[in-house]
Amino acid sequence: MGKFKIPTTPFKLAVSGLDNNDKFYQRVLPRIFTASTQSVPESSSTLGLLIFGGVSIAHLKLRLKRN
Repeated sequence: MGKFKIPTTPFKLAVSGLDNNDKFYQRVLPRIFTASTQSVPESSSTLGLLIFGGVSIAHLKLRLKRN
């Protein structure tokens, strides 16, 4: 795992590496993605559980536009 910056232009997602059995794998999603700003309603009870600088799990519902 690592951090990456989402491009401002349309992009595809691809990943490759070794699985648990040291076998090479590669996955490429066929659709094209476009970055967009999302917001979380202030009333979300999840926000009170987030810790700055920590790791938290948040369940959010997002609507994505398809290209």
